[in-house]
Amino acid sequence: MQSFLARGCGDSEDHAVLLCNLLIGFGLDTYVCVGTNGEGSHAWVMQRQSLPSQNGSKQKPKVVFWESLTGQKMGVDDPRVHRFYRTVGSVFNNRSFFANIQDDDRVFNTNWDLEDEYFWKGMSR
Repeated sequence: MQSFLARGCGDSEDHAVLLCNLLIGFGLDTYVCVGTNGEGSHAWVMQRQSLPSQNGSKQKPKVVFWESLTGQKMGVDDPRVHRFYRTVGSVFNNRSFFANIQDDDRVFNTNWDLEDEYFWKGMSR
């Protein structure tokens, strides 16, 4: 990271790791997503926002994406997501690494419930 910051430039992976670390520092549940866009390999940040439950039951977190190169924030259902991201192979942060084991790895068909072992394979620490 230090050389990336000193140079003042980097690829999407460098930007995604820096942004993810910044958001984790603010206490947010964030992960770097590694996948593809229309031009090839790409990385961006996924943030999971816990929503308050009405009846005490567990609710799935709301998922938003942060584009690592521009800082744009968009919801998982935003139509722009399909233009920015094609596939996702894995997600990680400073505590966890999950591999996408879904039959269809296209972003708009992805189930983002990382705790569901049918869709994501968590790697041991």
